[in-house]
Amino acid sequence: MDASSGVSERGSDRADWGPDRGPTGFVAARCARWIAVAGGFGYFPVAPGTAGSFAGVLLFLGLWIGTEHLGVAALGLTGGGLTGGGLTGFGTTLALVGAVLFGAGVWASGRAEVEFGRRDDGRIVIDEVVGQLVALMPLAMFFARPAFFPGLVTGFVLFRLFDIWKPGAVRWTERRFEGGFGVMADDVVAGLHAAVCLFAVQVLVFDRFLPALVEGHTRAAGAILVVLLLAGDVFLAGDVAAGVATGATKGATGTFGPGVLA
Repeated sequence: MDASSGVSERGSDRADWGPDRGPTGFVAARCARWIAVAGGFGYFPVAPGTAGSFAGVLLFLGLWIGTEHLGVAALGLTGGGLTGGGLTGFGTTLALVGAVLFGAGVWASGRAEVEFGRRDDGRIVIDEVVGQLVALMPLAMFFARPAFFPGLVTGFVLFRLFDIWKPGAVRWTERRFEGGFGVMADDVVAGLHAAVCLFAVQVLVFDRFLPALVEGHTRAAGAILVVLLLAGDVFLAGDVAAGVATGATKGATGTFGPGVLA
């Protein structure tokens, strides 16, 4: 199934976006569009994907300020994160917000694909927002405050790199899943790649210039994670290449089957 047919087969759902579906449908359509374009970042005229990632960085900073500085103690969300407390405080907040946005993004992106008439339209950037939050998760879980801003810039650059490059596992996910889940999933995988590399950069590079960020065994863990990541990408890149070759062969003979992804 190609990208255009994937949307056109759901063309009957396009009516859900119109006011003829009643006030409830109209409001749902507006909400879905607003979520899909990340409140307008998707309409940025140049590099909307990068704009969506920047929105993710802004959200990350907003959550950090809220949990670390504005006294959200009543919710039990202060502490942890940038003070080395692990998955507590800021890390918990970030994980919860990311999970909620992922679910909302799956729903909104699926509807937005129908409205825009194109699979994973460039205006849909909620996936970049969530992927960027995933990429920055190590900052909220493992590292002391001195590494925060260098890590923030590094995490942003790494996520853009993996989102555009789409190495093995990212490309495999993009081809494997469709609809709103497919829109979101490949960016989450790109975010995981960026998170692993950010972790490694923090422990192997930044710790040489910033005092006592991590223990020695954590440095070894960072290197091992990168090696495992690369191995997985090489394996899945071969799987993607085989799938493309199979699809091309069957397409030439007119024998596309349901298991072939194009």
